[in-house]
This record gives sequence, structure tokens and C-alpha cells, in this order.
Amino acid sequence: MSSLTLADAYRLAVEHHLAGRLQQAEVLYRQILQASPDQPDTLHMLGLIAYQVGRPDVAAEMIGRAVAINPNVRGAWTNLGESQRSLGRFDDAIRSYQRSIELEPDAPEAHNNLGLALDALGRTDEAKAAFERAMKVRPDFAQCRSNYGNLLGKLGRNEDAIAEYRRAIEQMPRYAPAHNNLGSALEQRGDLAGSEAAYRKAVEIEPNFAEAWNNMGSVIRRTARFDEALACFERALAIDPNHPGAGWNAGLVYLTRGDYARGWEGYERRWQVPSLPPARGFAQPQWDGSPLNGRTLLVHCEQGFGDFIQAARYLPMLAQWRGVPRGRAVVEVQRELIDLFRDVEGIDEVIEFGSPLAAFDVFIPIFSLPRAFATRIDTIPASVPYLRVDDARVARLAELLKSARGKKVGLVWAGKPVPDPLRSVPTDLLSKLASVEGLTFVSLQVGEVNAEALPAEMRAKLLDLAPELHSFADTAAAMMNLDLIVTIDTAAAHLAGALGRPVWTLVPFSPDWRWMEGREDCPWYPTMRLFRETKRGDWTEAIGRVARELMAFSQP
Repeated sequence: MSSLTLADAYRLAVEHHLAGRLQQAEVLYRQILQASPDQPDTLHMLGLIAYQVGRPDVAAEMIGRAVAINPNVRGAWTNLGESQRSLGRFDDAIRSYQRSIELEPDAPEAHNNLGLALDALGRTDEAKAAFERAMKVRPDFAQCRSNYGNLLGKLGRNEDAIAEYRRAIEQMPRYAPAHNNLGSALEQRGDLAGSEAAYRKAVEIEPNFAEAWNNMGSVIRRTARFDEALACFERALAIDPNHPGAGWNAGLVYLTRGDYARGWEGYERRWQVPSLPPARGFAQPQWDGSPLNGRTLLVHCEQGFGDFIQAARYLPMLAQWRGVPRGRAVVEVQRELIDLFRDVEGIDEVIEFGSPLAAFDVFIPIFSLPRAFATRIDTIPASVPYLRVDDARVARLAELLKSARGKKVGLVWAGKPVPDPLRSVPTDLLSKLASVEGLTFVSLQVGEVNAEALPAEMRAKLLDLAPELHSFADTAAAMMNLDLIVTIDTAAAHLAGALGRPVWTLVPFSPDWRWMEGREDCPWYPTMRLFRETKRGDWTEAIGRVARELMAFSQP
């Protein structure tokens, strides 16, 4: 640099920087700073390189020094805000963007970035105004329009979001994030074909777009094309081995296909998925399945009721794994389930979720138990029943069923719309079941859906027990008085299976991993039969098969 002036060196460094030759640019920037440590433009540009190579902490420090020396450079404030936003320092980022806007009120990038930071803090109205200001200044600002669509989607305005994504794509046809966002919105609408096409366009434009590969795999998995879905997840992981969703999604496919060795490893990555509950953050270590040797183990609840019931089969096994001297097993249970688990073998103490936790040495989420026990398809602990109901409760429900004639068939036809809105049977189809003679149907459907929604033919043959079912223990007691349970894929299926009751489970076209592919039996529940939907969103054929089987079942 001896033959170059500082100004010449800076111009050459910027040329390297703009051409993507970051290493050469960084060398020159650092040489300039050796000669002139407080040169703000060079500090700014060196910080920008740090941001570009994934070091937002260094970027924030360098650009922060630059704006302290010269606080009148609009672009430096914007870039400082970007590095702060990457670090999750949203309040600092907002102040930086606002300073940039003070220096240049009509700078669209600053308004757009301000909207992103405000949105991250849940300041929705302010974020919306910031995006709208950016688009007013620059109507063809496709990136901002796509961000605006994301905000509208969060507000429940999915159709408006779709319109914004389409406008962004018109303005910038090869902007891959807009295609990816459009795919997500179309998937939410239920347009899986359109969603897949949008994701495919995103990865065509940007082949290393890990998020789009993961999203495309997810929508393909919903169409039960598991090999294709797995290929997408593996492509996402090849690009980003730490992708928060792809490892989890790949694990679900492995489990669906019975590859439990790889499946449980992927399942452990559920804590990285933003849409799922986070890890509890205990200071104690997670139990690895080794002998407890006197330690206290906390098994804590997670996910839904059905998941807890399915994994509860492992609780009696804890007594055999405690080592010498004995350890203690404390189990945290959701309030709705607690009556079922007070006397389960292997549990020393039951704590209701939300109550203060007693002291413990190690912990494990309940659905990490299959991995801790190295479960494979042929080693699933499938001895049933592993849940039991007290006799008094069973007798009380028996009294309520005295008027039933013929065989008694429990019925659950609707699941929660999340995670799958198609996990419910249209009520009009249930008239096919009502046509079978010699049966009394017993509604076990609880929650917002009730028997009033059923067709008249079914209501005429139905005893509605829902008003008497105040907990899962009550539902279990009712099931003990029934000859058969017919249920959609919901917690009732797991409960019936855990009780060892005959149960027919209606499985959606794209099945949850535990029902696997193509099987009519379930390795987790030996008393269960599976009736699979053969066309996505159309239960007609499956219900017809159930009706035919019920005719044979109804015979004395």
C-alpha cells in the first residue's frame, strides 16, 4: 500500500468488495485502518463484510464505531440496524433505522427494515405503516411487498397475502422468497398443487434455498409421497445441516417408513422447530437411559394428549431401568389426564402440569423415551392394557348405558383442525353407519363439536355421553363399557388402544407417522384396526368399509 494513497486504496477496496472479492477487500480495509484507525467509511465497509460472512456481532461493533465518528451517513445506520436485527436486538435496530429515516425520510430500504424489526416485536400496526410507506415511495419494491404479505398472513388475511406475493412476483419474477411465501400461503389455503409449484419455482431460481426445499418436502409429505418428501428434506439438510425444520421432518418420514433408528434421531430435533413448543430449558441434564442409581428422574409432558398416552407405555419400564439403589420417577401430566396416571406402575409421584416441580436430577420429555429405550418396530412395548380405570368410575358410566340395545359402539368423528383440518369425517357420511342394525352408537365426542351436528338417522340411534365426560378418566370408563370404539385419528384412538379395547381408527390419506404406510394393523396397539382414507379429503370409501365391517360385527 506504500505506493497508494489512502483514497486510492479505499477505491480499490470498494471495487474488490462490489465484485465479491471480499478477502482482498478486507485486507485493504484493514491496511487503511492501520494507517487511519478512525476512518468511518472504512469501518462501515469492514463491518459490512463481517455481516456478509455471517458475523453480525462483529458488524454491529465495527459499524457502531463508524456512526459514532460520523453519525450523518444514512446507509451506515441502515446497515447497523440490519446487524442488530440479526442479533435479535430489535429495539436497537429500530433506533438505527429511525436515525437513517431522519437523515433520508424517503429511503425505502430503511422503512422496509424498520417494518421487519417492528413486526418481530409484535408492533403490528407500526410495522404495517412502515411497509406501506416503503411501497409508497417505491411502488415496485418487490422485497417489501413480500414482507408485507407475510404480515398480512399473520393477521389472518391469507387471501390478501397471496395477492401481495403475486404482485411481488410480477415486479420481480426471479425473487425466490416471494415464491416460497406464496407456496406457504397456498398451502394454508389447501391448494397443495399450487403450493408445490410455487416452492418448485423458488428452488429453481435459488437451488440452495434450504427453507424452500424443506417447505416443498412438507407439502409433498401431505400428499403421501414420502420418498419425494424425504429427498427434499435431505436436500435442505445438505445445504444447511442445522436447518430447524428439515431434520425433524426427515425424522417423521423415517418413522412413517419404520426406520426407527434414524427416525428417533430426527424426532429429537423437534425443539428446533419454531412452530413447536420450545425445550423447557432445565439446568439438569437430559436422561440418556442409563441406570438412575438413586437419582430422581422427571418425565415431563409435551405435545398433545394422544402423544402422552402413546408414550406412557414406557412408564412401567422405568422401574426396570433404575439401577441400584432405586431411583425415583416423577411424572408431570396435563390436568385432563392426571386421574388416569395416579396409579400407573413405575411412577413414584404425579405432578400436574403448571404446578411447582419438586427437586430432580435428570429429566426427559416423555416422547424422548422411545429413543432412550432404543425402540425399533419389533421392540415396541405393546402389551395392553397399560392404563386402567377405577371400578367405581366404570360402574357409574355403566349405569348411564343401561338403556343401550345391542352392541355398543363408541363414536368420535372430529379432531382438532390443527395440525390437520382434514382429520375429521363429514357428518353426513355417518348416516351410512347409522343404517347398520343391531347397534347403539355412543358419542364420546367432546369439545366444541357435539352430537347436534350429526344427521337425524345417527341421532336416533345415539346415546350422547359427552355431558358426562369431564376428563379422560371418564372417557376411559365409558370405553370399558363399550364393545367397540370407532374414532378418527385423535386422542381417543390412543386411549382406546392403551386400554386394550377393540378400536377402529380412521386414518387420513397422509397418515401421521405412527400409523405408517399401508398397514391395517398398528404395531403400537394390538387391538386396533386401521381404516385408511384412499383419496385426500374424501372419507366416502373408508366410511363405506367401516359400515360393511359393522354389519358383520353387529351379528350376535
